[in-house]
Amino acid sequence: MDGAQHKRLRAPLEKFFTKEILEEYRVYINQEVENILKEWKKDEVIDLSSSFSYLIPVKIMTKVLGLAWNEDFPKYAISLQMVKAYPEDHMKNVALFH
Repeated sequence: MDGAQHKRLRAPLEKFFTKEILEEYRVYINQEVENILKEWKKDEVIDLSSSFSYLIPVKIMTKVLGLAWNEDFPKYAISLQMVKAYPEDHMKNVALFH
Protein backbone atom coordinates (compact mmCIF):
# COMPACT_ATOMS: atom_id res chain seq x y z
CA MET A 1 0.00 0.00 0.00
CA ASP A 2 3.00 2.34 0.39
CA GLY A 3 3.88 2.42 -3.30
CA ALA A 4 6.98 1.87 -5.38
CA GLN A 5 9.31 4.06 -3.33
CA HIS A 6 8.58 2.13 -0.15
CA LYS A 7 9.14 -1.18 -1.94
CA ARG A 8 12.48 0.11 -3.25
CA LEU A 9 13.56 1.27 0.21
CA ARG A 10 12.32 -1.92 1.86
CA ALA A 11 14.05 -4.34 -0.53
CA PRO A 12 17.58 -4.12 0.97
CA LEU A 13 16.19 -4.72 4.46
CA GLU A 14 14.15 -7.78 3.58
CA LYS A 15 17.17 -10.06 3.95
CA PHE A 16 17.19 -9.16 7.66
CA PHE A 17 13.58 -10.23 8.13
CA THR A 18 13.85 -13.92 7.38
CA LYS A 19 12.03 -16.41 9.56
CA GLU A 20 15.34 -17.64 10.98
CA ILE A 21 16.62 -14.20 11.94
CA LEU A 22 13.31 -13.09 13.40
CA GLU A 23 13.18 -16.29 15.44
CA GLU A 24 16.43 -15.16 17.13
CA TYR A 25 14.60 -12.01 18.22
CA ARG A 26 11.35 -13.67 19.31
CA VAL A 27 11.75 -12.78 23.00
CA TYR A 28 12.65 -9.17 22.17
CA ILE A 29 9.71 -8.82 19.76
CA ASN A 30 7.28 -10.30 22.29
CA GLN A 31 8.54 -7.87 24.95
CA GLU A 32 8.02 -4.92 22.60
CA VAL A 33 4.47 -6.05 21.78
CA GLU A 34 3.73 -6.45 25.49
CA ASN A 35 5.13 -2.96 26.19
CA ILE A 36 2.76 -1.43 23.62
CA LEU A 37 -0.21 -3.33 25.01
CA LYS A 38 0.67 -2.44 28.63
CA GLU A 39 0.59 1.27 27.76
CA TRP A 40 -2.92 0.91 26.34
CA LYS A 41 -5.33 2.43 28.82
CA LYS A 42 -8.97 1.47 29.22
CA ASP A 43 -11.26 3.31 26.79
CA GLU A 44 -8.25 4.73 24.92
CA VAL A 45 -8.16 4.45 21.15
CA ILE A 46 -4.70 3.60 19.84
CA ASP A 47 -3.40 2.88 16.37
CA LEU A 48 -2.17 -0.71 16.72
CA SER A 49 -1.42 -0.87 13.01
CA SER A 50 1.02 2.01 13.28
CA SER A 51 2.67 0.61 16.40
CA PHE A 52 3.03 -2.91 15.08
CA SER A 53 3.79 -2.17 11.44
CA TYR A 54 6.24 0.66 11.99
CA LEU A 55 7.62 1.09 15.50
CA ILE A 56 8.40 -2.57 16.12
CA PRO A 57 10.19 -3.09 12.77
CA VAL A 58 12.28 0.05 13.40
CA LYS A 59 13.18 -1.30 16.85
CA ILE A 60 14.09 -4.70 15.38
CA MET A 61 16.26 -3.11 12.67
CA THR A 62 18.01 -1.08 15.37
CA LYS A 63 18.63 -4.23 17.41
CA VAL A 64 19.84 -6.24 14.37
CA LEU A 65 22.28 -3.42 13.54
CA GLY A 66 23.56 -3.47 17.13
CA LEU A 67 22.51 0.10 17.91
CA ALA A 68 21.26 1.32 21.26
CA TRP A 69 17.63 2.48 21.00
CA ASN A 70 17.13 6.21 20.59
CA GLU A 71 13.63 7.73 20.81
CA ASP A 72 14.43 9.80 17.69
CA PHE A 73 14.90 6.73 15.44
CA PRO A 74 11.27 6.55 14.24
CA LYS A 75 11.23 10.26 13.32
CA TYR A 76 14.60 9.86 11.62
CA ALA A 77 13.48 6.77 9.70
CA ILE A 78 10.39 8.57 8.40
CA SER A 79 12.41 11.62 7.41
CA LEU A 80 15.03 9.48 5.71
CA GLN A 81 12.31 7.86 3.60
CA MET A 82 10.64 11.15 2.76
CA VAL A 83 13.65 13.42 2.20
CA LYS A 84 13.78 12.88 -1.57
CA ALA A 85 10.11 13.66 -2.08
CA TYR A 86 9.89 16.53 0.41
CA PRO A 87 13.42 17.77 1.17
CA GLU A 88 12.24 21.08 2.65
CA ASP A 89 10.20 19.22 5.26
CA HIS A 90 12.57 16.38 6.13
CA MET A 91 16.21 17.33 5.47
CA LYS A 92 16.35 19.28 8.74
CA ASN A 93 15.38 16.15 10.74
CA VAL A 94 17.97 14.01 8.95
CA ALA A 95 20.69 16.64 9.48
CA LEU A 96 19.78 17.10 13.17
CA PHE A 97 19.95 13.37 13.78
CA HIS A 98 23.35 13.02 12.14
